Amino acid sequence: YTDDKPHWWTQEHEDLLELKELLDSEWREAPPGAQRRRAKRRLDRANDVLRKQEQKLRTESWRNFCEGFSNDGQLHALFKREQAEGFNSSCAMVGNRKVKHVDFHEEVDDIINRKRTNWRKEGWSKPRGKMVSQTCVSRGVCPDEWRLAVLFPIPKAGKEQKHALDLRPIALTATLGFISQEQCGFVRGRSTMGPTTRIVQRLRTLPMKRARAGAFLDVKKAYNSVWHNGLLHKMLSIGIPEGYVRWISDWIRARRYQSRVMGEYSKSCFHEAGVPQGTVLSPLLFILFFSDVAAEVSSEVFLFADDVSLISRSFLVGSRITFSSLQGDVIALERWATKWKMEFEPAKTNLVIFTRSKSIRRDTYRVRMGGSTIAPVRVARCLGIWLDQEYTMIDEAKKKIDRFQSKIKLLLRIAGPKWGCPPAHLLRLYVATAVPALAHNPWSLFLAPKRYLKKAVSIQRRTIKRFLSLPSCSGGDVAEVYAKVPPIDLVLRRRCASTLMNLVSGNDVWAKMEYETYLDSQLSLKDVRRKVATWQSPFGALLKSVISLGLPLWPEGKKVTRKIIPDHGVRFPRMRKFQPKAKIKEATEFSLKEIREIPADRTIVHTCGVSTAEGVCRAGIFVQNEDGSSSHLVVNVRGKKVSHHIANVVAVRLALGYIKRTQVKATIVSTSRSAVSAVLSLSSSCFHARETSLLLQKVKEKVSFTWVPTFGFSQHDEVKEFALGASVAHTVVLPTSSSDLLRMAKCAMLEKWNTRWKRSSHSPELHDMMPDVPSSRRHTFGTHTARAMARVRTGHCG
Repeated sequence: YTDDKPHWWTQEHEDLLELKELLDSEWREAPPGAQRRRAKRRLDRANDVLRKQEQKLRTESWRNFCEGFSNDGQLHALFKREQAEGFNSSCAMVGNRKVKHVDFHEEVDDIINRKRTNWRKEGWSKPRGKMVSQTCVSRGVCPDEWRLAVLFPIPKAGKEQKHALDLRPIALTATLGFISQEQCGFVRGRSTMGPTTRIVQRLRTLPMKRARAGAFLDVKKAYNSVWHNGLLHKMLSIGIPEGYVRWISDWIRARRYQSRVMGEYSKSCFHEAGVPQGTVLSPLLFILFFSDVAAEVSSEVFLFADDVSLISRSFLVGSRITFSSLQGDVIALERWATKWKMEFEPAKTNLVIFTRSKSIRRDTYRVRMGGSTIAPVRVARCLGIWLDQEYTMIDEAKKKIDRFQSKIKLLLRIAGPKWGCPPAHLLRLYVATAVPALAHNPWSLFLAPKRYLKKAVSIQRRTIKRFLSLPSCSGGDVAEVYAKVPPIDLVLRRRCASTLMNLVSGNDVWAKMEYETYLDSQLSLKDVRRKVATWQSPFGALLKSVISLGLPLWPEGKKVTRKIIPDHGVRFPRMRKFQPKAKIKEATEFSLKEIREIPADRTIVHTCGVSTAEGVCRAGIFVQNEDGSSSHLVVNVRGKKVSHHIANVVAVRLALGYIKRTQVKATIVSTSRSAVSAVLSLSSSCFHARETSLLLQKVKEKVSFTWVPTFGFSQHDEVKEFALGASVAHTVVLPTSSSDLLRMAKCAMLEKWNTRWKRSSHSPELHDMMPDVPSSRRHTFGTHTARAMARVRTGHCG
């Protein structure tokens, strides 16, 4: 068959089709009356014969086609291949213009072949990924295999799966085509948490007779509509080096894709516009392309990827001057979209008039966009949260409770007799999957009516009872103590404190400034309470949580540096495991051997971290010079949650500081395995260890490490006694890190939980008899028995 005729086409069918067209022309040219009716009957008979013959030919052709398959697997593969081809054809329609690309592509294989001899001289058998990436960036080219993507169709939310356009094409490119998050330059410390908090803060502090209008826009096929030439123009205009721009141009030029459905692949096709969905580089490119969308907008703009939220200035109820400016902003956005060959989708655009005034007529406020009139709605979704027109947060609380219950229903199915998941694993799954459903923007449940928070508390307690098969008459607080799961309200308070810390310590400058209007570092607690406009706002809920947990009012902590530290060139010491008192002889021999292997021309620096009887941590170093002289330094270590491990890390830092000042070659002898591992590790989560690692980079040519066990080495005992008894030179105050604040919030939550538990009523007279009561009879004793059972099993009894 040909491309314009199907495979079942025959000459007889073609003759019937010509006859049908002749009868159709006769019917159209016949005059009204009996002659026209006779022509219409002949045409209908011809259509019936043509339809029946076409159906017969299709059936026979399909039967003959299927008889050629030896098994059902080949037929199934054919179906999936055709389905992938259909999805491919739908993806080929993305984009809005055919763009021309500057052709300066050079094959990277030729470059690799020309440099292969140099790489072999350097001792490499084959080119490494790092060198290939550097060559690609320097030459501004991208290999062909990196531009071929495999599309996985994923259904879009709220749409049926009947059409290919209802599926989202997620691209799977080559592994080397992915660029890490740090290289893409994403802004760390910023998420939807900051914009949503600021939006609700403005609404909750709005006076009664004033209103705000919110327009929430969505770009139609955002990633698939990125204009390539416009993207390259913007990258050059903001000062990105030309080599990177050439590489991006070569990466997006002539990109190919193929769809995969149930293991079957379609033919590869070419993209004419857009960036691939599924790579880390694509969001960054879209953000660059979308960066100037709010250049001519007078309203407040909140952007997250392709979501645009416009919040107008507050206006008096009944006034139209300020609201008309929102219409002008929408027109400016449409003008920007037309210039850069994009399109906003009016069907997904929502308009909400926010006010609590009862005298406003919301139906009179409308916005025109793309030839359509957008009427105001009662509730709309903004950056992941649901905002209603009176900003009561009821809809958001309902959605959270529904998600919370759906997660629990799934866990209850796992707990059924078919799966039989143990209770301990169920509780861990509950904490890991169900509780986070309430943790996003945790202040929303505190702003909603109290019944929703109470409902969440009751759901958790009822769920724990079902997991642990506790009697229904047992108290909810007993079930939480028995399961070691904190109450949900205390968990949300802790999450609020963590949210405030992330806002203050992150890169969201506007969130910091708005929180600073509520708080000043010189204010006392009483002044803070008076300065806060209302507790019924996001910042009020966050601040109230911080005060209730006893945390700093400005919880800004230093972030752990996630930057990959280069190879420090320091040999990792041998650290063997010795059991105390069982292998003391082997430990002594190991320690003496390690000390004897230190060269005679190197200075030995012993480090030690100890705790005094008063609970003060000390860090000390004892220096043995090559000429026989010695010196020492002992400091007190203060800060939030200072431990023995932190004191040893500070001792290593003191030793590195001494080596940097004196410029001597030295060997650091430490007895702390954890401190040495943290300083030399490239992925330590300890903030102070990462800071010490950065100092190690400056003196790495002069430093070596040696580890000795804490027992079996008499010199270590002398250094420890010296650190406890020597005079203190000064005090080292450690900065508070973000992890320290998180630990403080967790400890404060557990302390409040313990205080709440002690205040509740229990029955101590049943403590002794509970272990003798079988589990099948515990429900007969009622609530007091269940309370006593939980107290005995958790160790809360006296």
